[in-house]
Amino acid sequence: MARVVIIGAGASIDASDSRLPGATNFFRCIRNHAELSYELKSKDMRDTLTSLLPLSLDSPASLKALDKVNVEDIFTLASLKAEMDLDDKHLSRLTELIRKTIVTCSKGVKKGGHYSPFVEHMLDNRTSFISFNWDILLDEALPDYRAPGDEYGPNPASDLHSEYRRICTADASQESFFGDRPPPQQDSFVAKPAYLKLHGSIDAVVCKNQHCKNYLLPFRVPYCGSSLYCQDCYEKVAPFLVPPVQNKPIRQFHHIRRTWMLASKLIQQAEEVIVRGYSLPPTDHWSRWLLGHIWGQEARCRKLVIINPEAAFLSPKKKIKVPNMGFVERFHPWRNLSTPQIKVEAYEFYDLYVKREAIGQVD
Repeated sequence: MARVVIIGAGASIDASDSRLPGATNFFRCIRNHAELSYELKSKDMRDTLTSLLPLSLDSPASLKALDKVNVEDIFTLASLKAEMDLDDKHLSRLTELIRKTIVTCSKGVKKGGHYSPFVEHMLDNRTSFISFNWDILLDEALPDYRAPGDEYGPNPASDLHSEYRRICTADASQESFFGDRPPPQQDSFVAKPAYLKLHGSIDAVVCKNQHCKNYLLPFRVPYCGSSLYCQDCYEKVAPFLVPPVQNKPIRQFHHIRRTWMLASKLIQQAEEVIVRGYSLPPTDHWSRWLLGHIWGQEARCRKLVIINPEAAFLSPKKKIKVPNMGFVERFHPWRNLSTPQIKVEAYEFYDLYVKREAIGQVD
């Protein structure tokens, strides 16, 4: 059975024992982390935050006000400002802040975090993983993971991470862009299982020099520091992270564009789709388009599984946990119209999914 597992920030928060931040506690995590707190006091970051928010950062109380700010909302403001002012310095600073935060918070997490049993439970030769996360915990849990600079060794049983390198990075993808194979027929095309990172990764960088042959090509590196330069034009490289904004630069990055297109094909061909730790914000129209392939005309999905604490709430009358249909229906808004109807299951936590203890009756 073809299956797609979709991973969001909630899964990495769980796999890292809450060391990695989510969108709603991102700045609180920075303020409370000894290695990161100085970032908010730097001149550049103060300039970025005060230019985007009606906020003063001259007192501890003002800094604490950031705790309630969603980093995705700030990124959206920075993205709009970049389009209007033709200056993306604020967007670049926020992207670098995200990279530093994830790298720093990941230091105390063991390799792969708690993803290893999850991968072992889910992985077979017809399962694909699609991640919206920038961290590399899930990468490290895959059987064929090789860190940048250590790409060689015996061929493992799984090749999902090899597919990730071929599809999502420039390290091993040149032949797939310039190959001489004819395009497949639409009615007979079967997407090979893959691991796809739709928002980039903290271990990848791109050159932003439009006149360089490496322009916007993502290359994996052991550590993305400020001293890394493009090997051809010698300009500083930038983290390869797709910001969490409504207007994602998918058309700008052709690696990301083809990753999203392949993800749509994998979802379309999957008989089961499992969504863990992803909230699908109502304003994320690209992701809503992607998940729309669950119920599209050519979709094969017969079972949709949602694993998220937001999928449940305590009923005041029944005094028990019941499905939060407003949240569930983000992932399948047309479930009453689909023919044949897709079976929908909701679980509050992954361990409850393993035990098959679903939240009430969804269908």
